[in-house]
Amino acid sequence: MITRTHSKDLPKLSPGDLVTFIEGDSWVFIDSEGVEMRTPPVGIVLSQFDDVGIRVFWSTGELTMEWRSQLQLYSEYKEMKGI
Repeated sequence: MITRTHSKDLPKLSPGDLVTFIEGDSWVFIDSEGVEMRTPPVGIVLSQFDDVGIRVFWSTGELTMEWRSQLQLYSEYKEMKGI
């Protein structure tokens, strides 16, 4: 799994930011119908609940709490993938 371990390396996220997961070598994303997704889901940051946790509403319709170390801004993902 690819994660950022130091808080200075964590993304600075604010409510309204579009985010996605940092892809690891063995990650598989499944949609609400059980089908493998070609790309990680996109989510909107709703709030930060502590120094490392983020509440996200995902394009899959889920509301989750995630570690900041597992998220990246969607704009960074698009830039890295050349989208």
